[in-house]
Amino acid sequence: MRERLLASSYASFQLLMVEEAIPWPEYRVVVFRDEVVACYRRRPLEVKGNGQATIEELLRRKQKKFSQSARAKRFNIHDPRIARRLRKEQKDFATILPAGERYTVHDISNSSAGGEIEDYTERIHPYWSALCIQVVADMGLRLCGVDLACPDLESIGANYSILELNAAPGLSNYVAMGAVQKKRVREMYGKIFSEEFDVPTARLSPTIGRWKEIAADDLS
Repeated sequence: MRERLLASSYASFQLLMVEEAIPWPEYRVVVFRDEVVACYRRRPLEVKGNGQATIEELLRRKQKKFSQSARAKRFNIHDPRIARRLRKEQKDFATILPAGERYTVHDISNSSAGGEIEDYTERIHPYWSALCIQVVADMGLRLCGVDLACPDLESIGANYSILELNAAPGLSNYVAMGAVQKKRVREMYGKIFSEEFDVPTARLSPTIGRWKEIAADDLS
């Protein structure tokens, strides 16, 4: 039965990629050469009930909060995936969550789907930093975002899975967290441009060279 439903749902597709589900927390570890510039945990979009507001109202408030934080990526409140998840759990946009109840709106933590982040730059264990730095070096890259799934990034010995390597990691949502995060990213681009153009960091513009579009998006 399940196979028939899947077949009918995806009948219009010529190619499907099926990946193993990894049940662990997801992290993005940003590496530049031999250092971890930033590390953050990625969480799916979530709302917290107050006993009065509907799920749609809570989502609109979350959207407004994102806008006020200068976050580059928003999310579509009426994304069909949100509606499907609500139906699956016998809820809808008019459902009022009890005070204090947290509801995960999406199954994915992508920033385009409203995914939120928690800074782990000061918490990542050196073991995982070294692992990510080595992976990036093995790929012949200078800058890379390593998407890592791991039960515990603050200690060694845990199982892990490398989900993806991103050679042009966007950091605008990380920068939007605050001044500390923006400083880290600005310093990273300073080093990139300093190497690329062999000029003092103090004289660099964040909108030059082959990194100008990425840097402008991240630091605007």
